[in-house]
Amino acid sequence: TQGRLVPKDLNTGARWINRSADLGDQRGQYLVGANFMTGEGVDKDPKRGVAILARAGEQGHVQAQYLLGVAYADGNGVTENPAWAARWYGRAARGGHPGAHPAPGPVARRPTRAFGLEHERLGRAELLAEQGFQAILLR
Repeated sequence: TQGRLVPKDLNTGARWINRSADLGDQRGQYLVGANFMTGEGVDKDPKRGVAILARAGEQGHVQAQYLLGVAYADGNGVTENPAWAARWYGRAARGGHPGAHPAPGPVARRPTRAFGLEHERLGRAELLAEQGFQAILLR
């Protein structure tokens, strides 16, 4: 999709990303799942997004694990479930995600604006702070 060594063509890029996701590539699954969560380039479908992100998360994709924590904390595409949110946040934290916290206990999430995210830059701590994504552990 970036046009390196070939002319930039978003449709062709999207087809290749979808194909990689279909073949089990965790980065492709993350990109496709995140797009379904936000509606970027596709009809918004959080339920489908969570299902695709779960495949990437199970393979160890840290950003997918974090987004799954967000989804379960907020009830976006799934039934709100603090235990599952904590599970996914914990996995993301163990993988080194800067916005996740690996402590046990009920989890709440306080976004300052809608779920919208720039998934290509999500791993940067400054983006998380900029968007106000914070995992807050309640005792």
